[in-house]
Amino acid sequence: MKTLGFAKAVADPSCEMNVLSALGGTQITPATEAFFVSQQYSLVFVLDMSAAMHCVGCNTYKVKLDEAVAALCFSLEQLAQPFHVPHSSVMLKPQLCVSVLGYSDIDTSKRVHVFLQGVHLHCGNCTELAKDIAEKVTSVERQLAEGKKDCGGRQTDIT
Repeated sequence: MKTLGFAKAVADPSCEMNVLSALGGTQITPATEAFFVSQQYSLVFVLDMSAAMHCVGCNTYKVKLDEAVAALCFSLEQLAQPFHVPHSSVMLKPQLCVSVLGYSDIDTSKRVHVFLQGVHLHCGNCTELAKDIAEKVTSVERQLAEGKKDCGGRQTDIT
């Protein structure tokens, strides 16, 4: 894993053990704050596609799974944005490798659905990936509905 280290030196003249570090002459004291930021991340998101997520929410009157997909897409967009390291002028654009899975307890033949696997996320492809995820989730929902219609439409006569 590639990491960057940053130090914010705090002047502390009372400290007898000021040591010069390899970070360009920064003085390391007990009051020094150090930040370490990774430049590569692997992230895995799992969408709950259980029967409970196919209901309408009480407060929003929208299907809960649709809200979860929208929140996931918003999160991916925010994660892809470059950011400044605290107490520094350094701008970072980490490499993000994203996988998105869906877990469903409705279909026993296939419980885990792979929507994205090992895709490199960046500002330029967020909209495309969000659309791709939404389409794949809709496709799985359609398959689940078709499967339930096939076996759920039969009635037994108990007379």
